[in-house]
Amino acid sequence: MLKELSELIGVSGGERKVREFIRYTIQNDVSEIIEDPYGNLIVRKGKETTPKIMLAAHMDEVGFMISGIEDKGILRFKAIGMSSRVLLAKRILIGKNGIPGVIGHKPVHLTKKEEMEKLPEIKDLFIDIGVGSKKEAKKLVQIGDYGTFDTKFREYNDIIFGKALDDRIGCYMLIQLIKHTDLPIYCAFTVQEETGLRTARIVAYRISPQVAIAVDTTASGEWPIEKDIPRYPEIGKG
Repeated sequence: MLKELSELIGVSGGERKVREFIRYTIQNDVSEIIEDPYGNLIVRKGKETTPKIMLAAHMDEVGFMISGIEDKGILRFKAIGMSSRVLLAKRILIGKNGIPGVIGHKPVHLTKKEEMEKLPEIKDLFIDIGVGSKKEAKKLVQIGDYGTFDTKFREYNDIIFGKALDDRIGCYMLIQLIKHTDLPIYCAFTVQEETGLRTARIVAYRISPQVAIAVDTTASGEWPIEKDIPRYPEIGKG
């Protein structure tokens, strides 16, 4: 199930496929499911009790939106929830049909020295989907289409690799909790977290819990850090 959740495309603002998957998976295990006007999925299991306990995980992931199609079929885009530092040369999938592409930048031998010393801006990047004209590109991709990384889920040495584990792994944990506990709880599967925590507060106001827990990911402590920066948890150490 975690593999399926990871490989669904659900960029902030376009979480429908993830929401539908979760609803279908838990519909026979809960007392009530509400989809609010923003697209949050609010679930109650068991009777309403006091104190109310709410656990929340967000369905959305970082990605991008197609913002332009040039005459030679090159695509321009806006980043959603991330910076250009993680985008160069990445393989990506676009739209409901998962059109493959690669994020590119000006070739290094055409780049000026001062340009080499700073990160490129999003406006300087483009997407190549292997076509030669705007007409060909528009048969495959439309302005407004969402896209995300083409990263396949896999396991190796007890480590999980995949896209959108922030926070599909949180969604997976809540699904398992719903299926394997009889405790009276609320679970909220929220949208648009990656663009500014936009809807978690709305859900909290609606439920008015006495206890609220965000089930999410964090950085890993294996990477080198400066001495004055607190260490993050390390993989496998809880």
